[in-house]
Amino acid sequence: MDSLEERIRRVTSEPVELVEYDPVWPIMFEDEKHHLLDILPHGIIVRVEHFGSTAVPGLAAKPIIDMLVEVTDLRVVREQVAPLLEAEGYEYFWRPTFGEGGEPFCAWFIKRDPETGRRTHHIHMVEADFSAHWDRLLFRDHLIAHPDVAAQYGALKRDLAAALSQDRVRYTAAKTEFIERVTAEARRERRGGLTRLEQIPNVGPAVAAKLRRVDILVPADLVGRDPYALFEEVTARTGERYDPCLLDVFIAATRFMSGEPARPWWTYTPERKARLG
Repeated sequence: MDSLEERIRRVTSEPVELVEYDPVWPIMFEDEKHHLLDILPHGIIVRVEHFGSTAVPGLAAKPIIDMLVEVTDLRVVREQVAPLLEAEGYEYFWRPTFGEGGEPFCAWFIKRDPETGRRTHHIHMVEADFSAHWDRLLFRDHLIAHPDVAAQYGALKRDLAAALSQDRVRYTAAKTEFIERVTAEARRERRGGLTRLEQIPNVGPAVAAKLRRVDILVPADLVGRDPYALFEEVTARTGERYDPCLLDVFIAATRFMSGEPARPWWTYTPERKARLG
């Protein structure tokens, strides 16, 4: 049996192959979705999404169906799901979400055509709070809604595939800047539809009331605002002294409205402490 290092080396050394869009791809997704729902433990799957280029009509892609599966418990995936799928011939990797980094880890499965050995599906199993994975749906939806952006992405992929067809890792890394930029734009576009402050993550009625005291009436009013100056303005306007955690909430809210992923307010506590001491 190959070692983990050998398995990783093998899958990352396979060449990059782009083909024109194939209308059979959504059918392949649905077939695999139903297969997983049929064979996996009842209740483990919450939802199954088709993402990546094969989910965007008209876009050239590697002919591999990317599937994002929300599960209730990754521990159950490791203990029960992985053995089931490995017994059917799927390749299983317990991998970090970000490159070679550490936690959070996710379960990744490769399904291959038994006759040709070619990859047919990549199945990513994550829990609900894995925002980096769910952001991929934002990217997918933005490309579908903006064919001009999808065309730009297609041209970029063709250029990279021509230059890096034998280096799958560099091919993937070279797309990162484009994907991150478009995803941030997709977040801003989607957040432009928010109408109430309470719709912003971390902002409850009490925080919203304080923001309204300084004429922040709708989420769009936070775009471009300095959270540190905003905290001082709220303090001056109300004449009260607030826990610095309120500033952390302001940082989280303004960053969210600027296009960053939704993060818990305490994520920004170290930043605030480093800046203000």
